Amino acid sequence: WCASTLHPALYRIRMTPRIHPDATTHEAIRRSAVQELTTQLAVASKALRDGEWLMGRHWCLADAYLYWVIERVLASQADVVIDPALQPWRERCAAWPAWARAVRQDT
Repeated sequence: WCASTLHPALYRIRMTPRIHPDATTHEAIRRSAVQELTTQLAVASKALRDGEWLMGRHWCLADAYLYWVIERVLASQADVVIDPALQPWRERCAAWPAWARAVRQDT
């Protein structure tokens, strides 16, 4: 789901000229991707209502991938709707030791 749906939609928002060389198509491509990400992030929000992490009580790699996607969406300033209920989960992800180590190594 992260690699097959979220990441491609994010790519269409951030790298639109690589998707299609005709600049007149870029806005429609972005709009479609924004709509898809908004829909999919609502799915994530619903999944997180039942547990602390995407898979329930335990952190999994999908949490890291989803967190990365959301942070890239926010950095792109796209009009993707992100449920405020995801904020506590985002804070848990940012505080996750493995994520903190990865961020330190990347900077």
